[in-house]
Amino acid sequence: MERGRLLGDSIAEPDYSFYGKHRSQIKSINRMFEANGSGGTADIYEEPEAEEPVIKMENGSVFCVIHMYTDKKGDKWGSLLYDVQGNDTAKTQFYAGDHLGWVKMEDLLVRYDEMSFREEYGKQFQKYEGELDGYQAAHQTLYFWQYPGSEYKQEWWVQEEAGDWNIQETYRDDAGSLWGYSDYLPGVKGWICITDPVNPDLPVLERESIPTSEVEEYAPGKSQRGYEFIIGGMILLVSLLTAGMIFVFWRRKKQS
Repeated sequence: MERGRLLGDSIAEPDYSFYGKHRSQIKSINRMFEANGSGGTADIYEEPEAEEPVIKMENGSVFCVIHMYTDKKGDKWGSLLYDVQGNDTAKTQFYAGDHLGWVKMEDLLVRYDEMSFREEYGKQFQKYEGELDGYQAAHQTLYFWQYPGSEYKQEWWVQEEAGDWNIQETYRDDAGSLWGYSDYLPGVKGWICITDPVNPDLPVLERESIPTSEVEEYAPGKSQRGYEFIIGGMILLVSLLTAGMIFVFWRRKKQS
């Protein structure tokens, strides 16, 4: 698991009241980002527009941005959870000692994810024509990938007949494999390789992180699906004041 690296001697306890005061102006994001500050670090503040950072994350550190807030000057800020070692805890679990910090979005790169994949290849999607219907999936482990070529997958043991795969769209990759996006069950969704649905070791395609200046929308719109799982295969409830946020985690594909 990739970890954020902390620079600094001490951490001040952030003031959670900022979130409560500005909740109506805060947008849910729930995407993975990478530190990419001009000085070699991304500065983390107790709240947007604070004068001094509480910690600095080294460039290359990867963490989940939970919310986005736009200040009066038009600068965009993202929130993240971190522990006293500087590790991103939004992708593990919510500990009592976690800290909530804010980072300028301009100091980040967007990690390539399912939303990025849709933005890049969506025009190539085709209507599902029943290619997986009738597949004998009982007593097998099927894999739901974050996107075709991703290293992150979710596995699901099918005990009985699979039933409706709930696939609406397909994509054929450069190798000729057919993929279908499946809203199979609540918390179990992703891209199934219809050509080879039980293979846990499909080729991984290296994708570059994207500058935030090149991304039109940080968060998915209502018509887009499946972005709530970023890196896992289970649902995590993170409670900040009265706001609830759901994360579904992906198990990272083991490197061969």
